[in-house]
Formats: sequence, structure tokens, C-alpha cells
Amino acid sequence: PTVAGGATCVQRPLQELRTTFNQFFSTYQARTRKLAGRQLAWFKSNANFQWVNMAPGAQNLPIDVVGEAVAQWFLDDKPLPEELDGSSLQTLTPEEKLILKEYTAKHNSPLDSATVDSI
Repeated sequence: PTVAGGATCVQRPLQELRTTFNQFFSTYQARTRKLAGRQLAWFKSNANFQWVNMAPGAQNLPIDVVGEAVAQWFLDDKPLPEELDGSSLQTLTPEEKLILKEYTAKHNSPLDSATVDSI
């Protein structure tokens, strides 16, 4: 059949469409996970970020308490309360270091392998 503008519409069996969609979605999920991994590795390698621990125990704090603590840290240079201090989260795992090394090599990043190893 022909549609507006003279384009041809091809009918495909429903199973073929499902297969195509499932392939697309699987690829999309995998690439999204890879991107998230690269972003996490990059953020962890940057010392300009203050990590806030929202792990079980800390996450039970009311959001206004967390917000006030972060504001005092940012505006008044007060340290974060111990239960919120996530500085230990800034250490890269060996897998994250490998991801960061691969990414920086591929994208001509100013970070070199020695810098990544020191993180």
C-alpha cells in the first residue's frame, strides 16, 4: 500500500516486529548500562564532587535534614554528618578503573593510566 507523500508501507508479520523491537531494546539496555558505568567511573575519578551516602541507614533521614546538611557543607564548609559522608564511595573498584581507562584511551581524555590507577 502507498501512504501520503508516495511512501510505500510494508506490512511485516507481528513476530518479526516483536523480534526487531526486542533486539533494539536489548541493545538499548546494554548501551545505557555501559554509559551509566562510564559516567559513574568519571564522577568517582573527579575530586570536585562530594559524595553523599544514601545507603540503608542514612536514607531514613528526612529529605529536609539531608538538604540542610548538604547546604551547610556547601555554603559554610561544615563537614557532612558521619552517616551522610560518602567519601569512601569515591574509591574506584578495579572494574571501574578498567572502564575508565578504556574510555579515556578511546576518547583522548587528559586522564592517563597512571592517574586512573592513583584514584
